[in-house]
Amino acid sequence: MKQRTALVCFIRSEVRVLGHSLPSCGTKVFAKKCRALIPESLQTALNPIFDTIQNMTDGINQFDESIVKIYKGDFPQTEILRQVHRVGPLIALAFVATIGDPERFLKSRIIGAYLGLVP
Repeated sequence: MKQRTALVCFIRSEVRVLGHSLPSCGTKVFAKKCRALIPESLQTALNPIFDTIQNMTDGINQFDESIVKIYKGDFPQTEILRQVHRVGPLIALAFVATIGDPERFLKSRIIGAYLGLVP
């Protein structure tokens, strides 16, 4: 994701050098939304970078889909954690995998110490 963001910033800076600007948008839709808006003089140089950004976006989407399949199929207990605001499938899956069997903890507050979250 950092590499994709770096490529988006690179394209924006190259277009800005020629005195143009691109509309603001997220990196997920950047390649589709901004490819047609780059100046003709830069299209030959930047089209392969747009292709790379789109390939990275597709790969990230496939990875996200596989994570969702894993947590829905093999770890149904992650659904409870997903109810917490800002907890996505990857965080929930990592938490469940780290804790393992929750019965090994006598009290729930011990989990925080186990994860190093208490002073």
